[in-house]
Amino acid sequence: MRCLKFNRTGKLLFAGNEDGEIVIFDVAQGIPLDVINSSQKRAIWSMDISWGDKILALGTESGTIELYSV
Repeated sequence: MRCLKFNRTGKLLFAGNEDGEIVIFDVAQGIPLDVINSSQKRAIWSMDISWGDKILALGTESGTIELYSV
């Protein structure tokens, strides 16, 4: 994993990897809930989530910024 980000409540953990995937984990249960594939298929270097936990922003190895509805 290249980067990690908790949502505002701390119930979800978003993990970005070298293959352009974002894995969403349920923190309490310690299990993955979903996988989002970015359009670049390259490493995710940074991420942040909006204050309302509705939009996830990614910074990728290719120098692009991607926005996803959560």
